[in-house]
Parts: sequence; C-alpha cells; structure tokens
Amino acid sequence: MISINLPTRGRPDRLEIFIDSVMDNADDVTSIEVWLYIDNDDTQTINKYIQLSEKYKKVFEVIGKRREICEMSHILYKMCSGDVLMPSADDVVFKTKGWDTILYKEMCECNKKIFVG
Repeated sequence: MISINLPTRGRPDRLEIFIDSVMDNADDVTSIEVWLYIDNDDTQTINKYIQLSEKYKKVFEVIGKRREICEMSHILYKMCSGDVLMPSADDVVFKTKGWDTILYKEMCECNKKIFVG
C-alpha cells in the first residue's frame, strides 16, 4: 500500500487535479490511499473532499484546527496503513502512467529505505 499525505487549504480545484492525476495514472488504485488534512474552517475544500471520496474510495480526511505543516503531516502519518509513505503538496501533478508500479520496482531493486524524488 502507498499512503500519500497531503495537508491542503483553500485550493479545492488543485486538490481535485492532484487526486485525479494520482488515481488516473496508477496501475492499481486499490493499493493507494490518500490522506488529507483540512482545516475545519475550509468549507470549500471539505466539500471537494466529499465529492472526491465518493469518486475514489481510498481518499480519507482529518479535519481539524489550523496547524503547522509538520504537525499536520505527523497526524496524517499516524493514520496511514501503507508500507510506503509519500508526503506531497496539492500543486503536484502525477503525469507518469504506472507510477505506482515503477515505484515498487525501484524499491525492490534498491537496498535503501528512503527515497527523495
């Protein structure tokens, strides 16, 4: 399982582009989960999350008070079930078809446990 962590605020259209690009370009969407941290006063992003979670069953959220990014990421990491943890930002767009398969292949061929892309 690949767990993608995404703190986001005030950019619901960017969030949708991000999630669509993750899922549309993956070979196996069942092996990907996306965890969002959304501020509790960000109603536009909460509404967009609801739409996306209906479209993609493995998009989850933590809704809470405003926090520093590192604190949001720490909260999200506790929620993950994946053996691969990937922090991200909502301005990222996945363009490579089969990116998840490529990631797993590279991990199997490398002895390192931490990657930076």
